[in-house]
Amino acid sequence: MDEQRCPTPAKSPQHGFPVRQELYSVARSDLKRDIRDAKASYKQRIGSHFDNSDPCGAWQGIRHVTNYKNTNPTTSSSASLLEQLNHFFDRHETGLQAVRLRLPTQHLPLDKGLPNKPARAPPLYYGERVDRVSSFKFLGTHFSEDLKWSTNINSLVKKAQQWLYFLRTLRKVNLPQQLLVSFYRCSIDSVLTHGIIVWYGNSSVADKKALQRVINTAQKITNTHLPALEAIAPTSCILKDSSHPAHHLFAILPSGKHDRSIKVRTTRLINSSYTKAITTLNSALKEHLP
Repeated sequence: MDEQRCPTPAKSPQHGFPVRQELYSVARSDLKRDIRDAKASYKQRIGSHFDNSDPCGAWQGIRHVTNYKNTNPTTSSSASLLEQLNHFFDRHETGLQAVRLRLPTQHLPLDKGLPNKPARAPPLYYGERVDRVSSFKFLGTHFSEDLKWSTNINSLVKKAQQWLYFLRTLRKVNLPQQLLVSFYRCSIDSVLTHGIIVWYGNSSVADKKALQRVINTAQKITNTHLPALEAIAPTSCILKDSSHPAHHLFAILPSGKHDRSIKVRTTRLINSSYTKAITTLNSALKEHLP
């Protein structure tokens, strides 16, 4: 005897799968709309920090976007620090001259003499030997004993790459292109061009390519054309700055039409930015003056 199968009951429209699918579609569309509205409001709030010319507000916006947390330095509680402070105040209050604060001193030899020349004895400072270093940082620029600028350029590239992270973060929040370019000029461009008139003329091709790679990366992030270092270096104007150490090199001839050329005897001075600037200026004047 065949078994009689009961027909499958029809699903009610209130508890069926079509109703659940419709509710899921509505919830998903609502979620997408809320996310889109949240992104728009977040973009507007972040952009308000950069619209005005307030540097404090701009820095607060960068800290909010990058989740930057300032670390408070802990106070040292060592006994040696307390003893040094006691000696310091005692020296100024009672006139005790026997106690002196010893500061670490270093010297950078710049001797381009013969290679087999015997090394000089290190100088002494208050009877203590001064350490000899291969490079020294002065006013934000690294000077090497071989008079090369690889150490200085590597430090500039490293610092500029750190600022590229913040530029990428600002791009992710969909800031306008104008604000991205302004941030690049204030942070990355100022780092790359620090002391450019000193080291750019004698830098190697590899170092120049490393600097240009940073600019190319910033161009891809901002999606705009940024000036190369070859165009930035000649724009440093020294004629208007009478206090500049190289201002006297730009002397006008008695005719008043051209600048006096610098007498050069070494390749280092030929490749410097001063001789190139005078040559470029004289050639430009020949084209415009009769």
